[in-house]
Amino acid sequence: MGDIHGANLVKELLKQAQGTRRRVEVYALGGQRMRTAGATLIGDNTGLSSIGLLEALPLIVPSLLLQITVRRFLDDHPPHVLVLIDYPGVNIPFGQYVKQKFGEHLSQVSETFGYLYFEDICCCKIIYYIPPNEWLWNTSRTKSIVSISDIILAVYPGEAEYYARAGANVKLVGHPLIDTVKGINRNEARQRLGVNTDDIVIALVPASRSQELRHVWPTIASAAGKLLKALVEIRGGPHGVHFIIPAVLRDQRHVIEKECEDNSFFQNSIIFNGDPHEVLAAADVAITKSGSTNLEMALYKVPQVVVYKIDNLTAWIARKLFGFSVKNISLVNLILDSQVQVVPEYIQEAADAENIMQATLKLLPGMDTQERSRVLQGYEQLRVVLGEPGVVERVARQILDCL
Repeated sequence: MGDIHGANLVKELLKQAQGTRRRVEVYALGGQRMRTAGATLIGDNTGLSSIGLLEALPLIVPSLLLQITVRRFLDDHPPHVLVLIDYPGVNIPFGQYVKQKFGEHLSQVSETFGYLYFEDICCCKIIYYIPPNEWLWNTSRTKSIVSISDIILAVYPGEAEYYARAGANVKLVGHPLIDTVKGINRNEARQRLGVNTDDIVIALVPASRSQELRHVWPTIASAAGKLLKALVEIRGGPHGVHFIIPAVLRDQRHVIEKECEDNSFFQNSIIFNGDPHEVLAAADVAITKSGSTNLEMALYKVPQVVVYKIDNLTAWIARKLFGFSVKNISLVNLILDSQVQVVPEYIQEAADAENIMQATLKLLPGMDTQERSRVLQGYEQLRVVLGEPGVVERVARQILDCL
């Protein structure tokens, strides 16, 4: 999601700068979305994130080469403001480098044709927007994040409180996903998807990274097959049941299709390459991987079952060697931090297709109305926590104020 949030911010920065007749140039590390938004790309880091130790090994050399490229660019083009968005593994080292080199206003003596003169070197402000979820996972990097950040733009109240206690200059701006929710009519979305108003629509949202896809998607697909079988018994046939898979990357589509073909729900599935928000607007329930999509579903009021799996070796190392354990993985449950999970989630060994199917069945309209209502009530609480619309405008204004 970093490239999406970055692109939205670039658009707003250039828009506000134009309104004040200020000349602003944006250089970015990102992908095609940021380039289209108006940024000049220093490098493309899409595809360089990973989940798992073994999966990260092939990315080490490309990541190091990209860091060298970015540092050379920063040396030649000292920034006035550095905006870090999420991704602590990359952004903390960049922040430390810029803080050390350009963090204080300096004057250096230069000599040209025998004459000495003082040359100003700009003082760079560092803004961390969407900071790492240290307050949810671990606190090992908090000191580094606070030390490099002149301002932290927090997206959750709990996050703002955590970093403020750690000594940071924090401003609560709200979550940018609030700005992306579209007022899509449910019936119109269903019409565009080719399903009837009273049909059952289940969204299946696999992982965005290839390595996640290998572990998560087969389990989601297996659960979908079991769910179709259960609904056939309840309804007397498969008619009117649709599994819709929102837009997937082109190089991942064959993995999705292969699992569909090998499963009984294939005839009832649609791989939709349009706006994924159409799927969320039309869905009755979702089986999904963990991540920002959990918040999007909550904003569209789609009850969800969250699945998270990584390779067994990485899971074993994380638990045994690093003592890593989590109570919750979904951002909905993490942010609300209630005693009872708002949305059911299944992690690693517990991510069993039968368990996922049973939990999803309960959340369908007309099945377990109490359970479905409980989830939707939790979403209402979350909506308040995520803040008011206009997040990107507030963030852009804060950045421009530092220039």
